[in-house]
Amino acid sequence: MCNLERTKAAQAPLLLPAPYDQLWRKPLKVLDVFHLRNHKRKECQITYNPDHIKRLYPDLKKRNTQSGEQTNAFFGRFRSVLNRIPLKRHLFYLDCLATHRNAYISRDGSSESSSDDDEEV
Repeated sequence: MCNLERTKAAQAPLLLPAPYDQLWRKPLKVLDVFHLRNHKRKECQITYNPDHIKRLYPDLKKRNTQSGEQTNAFFGRFRSVLNRIPLKRHLFYLDCLATHRNAYISRDGSSESSSDDDEEV
């Protein structure tokens, strides 16, 4: 992430309508505590340190950076598909994937499939 952040492409707004043009620049980016020790540049240690979350959001008791790793791994499985989708459908597809993932991880496990519950008998 830190090498990508240093590129000129990451400094300019994305070629998307507002407010999506700021999707890369606005969010707070942090490195997982396990990956931070692999970054030797002092800039990485300061800019992407997960302790920034604790300072910026003191009410937040826990920082679950592992869930971010799991989410990135989930979306990584769709990288080749997303790279081939036209720009107009890209955000829609991402939204569908995120909705599906959120429904899956928030399911309480009491039903095996949500589609079985929705069918009328």
